Amino acid sequence: MWRSLFGTVVIQMTSADTHGMMTRLANDDIHILELRYVDALTVQFSASRSDYRRICLLLRKSGAKIKVIGRSGVYWRLKSLHNRPVLSIGVTIYILLVLVVPSHILFVQVDGNASIPDRMILEAAEGCGITFGVNRRQVRSERIKNAMLEKLPQLQWVGVNTRGCVAVISVKERQDTMVYPPSLKGNIVASQDAIIQGITVLRGTQLCKVGQAVKAGQMLVSGYKDYGISLKFTGADAEIYGLTERKLDTVTPKIGIQRTDIVRREQKYSLIIGKKQINFYKGSGILHMSCVKMYKKTYLALPGGYTLPLAIVKQEILYYDSTPGKLNDFAFLEIVGRTYLKSQMTAGTILTEAVSLTENDDICLISGRYECMEMIGITKAEELIDP
Repeated sequence: MWRSLFGTVVIQMTSADTHGMMTRLANDDIHILELRYVDALTVQFSASRSDYRRICLLLRKSGAKIKVIGRSGVYWRLKSLHNRPVLSIGVTIYILLVLVVPSHILFVQVDGNASIPDRMILEAAEGCGITFGVNRRQVRSERIKNAMLEKLPQLQWVGVNTRGCVAVISVKERQDTMVYPPSLKGNIVASQDAIIQGITVLRGTQLCKVGQAVKAGQMLVSGYKDYGISLKFTGADAEIYGLTERKLDTVTPKIGIQRTDIVRREQKYSLIIGKKQINFYKGSGILHMSCVKMYKKTYLALPGGYTLPLAIVKQEILYYDSTPGKLNDFAFLEIVGRTYLKSQMTAGTILTEAVSLTENDDICLISGRYECMEMIGITKAEELIDP
């Protein structure tokens, strides 16, 4: 067994006195195995790798010719890997995976949640120690379960089970049986000057009517309800639309830098391992305005839908040729002003508009007047002295 472990050598010896040569080896306490005579002058035998050098010294002094025709044993198989680096690396990685992967967590799943998103539970689990590569024994500890219940009070019970390198977080959410009363907010007031066009009161006392002109801040619906012998604060809830007039000025430089043709493309790669990013390039991420950067992130996945915390990020940078040009595109400035105006409304639309363009040496100015139909009622909290 030990000879096979440390390696054996198959030797072919040619000599006029083969019997005498074998006798010399036996007298020198060299163990010979599988002795076989090929012919009257040639003999083959096996010996341990450690005795090979002594055999060579004894036989060559006597004029015998020695030739190695074979090698066997674990030693020679391992040594052959030295000349095959790719196979050596692969075998080493395989052995490490076999030893390390079954005892560590590589993937985490969530089961049993309905209203709480998976991402929230996974973030809480990561803060409690359930991370990529953690030991399985640590994952099943009661300390982690109690820590997750403290982080997520919405959970009634948490259990962590492991299947190979996958940790399954089983949760049970608390059943909220309390019935909360409706929120009592306050009064409805006008957000700006307007002429009221539509009123829908859901709760409260209406203080205005259709066609009435109101000022900004004027109360439209009161949160108090008059029952004749008493007043009760119920809060106001209503939708009130009005006809408003808005003014908007859009300013832009007259001359600016414009992109023309793509002159060069450049690709850069980086590697994301967990939350760390390794860049395979030099330089900062700040580019000139004539450049455009596009990202593509690809995560590595295993069969079965398991995604590794390992991603390759590809950055493609486009360099444009630029030239000075006029920016007084009237249609573009109109669209910019109209889009901004709609974003300032709670709900509504632009009915009519009147715009004018003014230019000087440096800037372009669009002055616009817009007639809008929009929701003007906003809630103003009521300060109660005695609830």
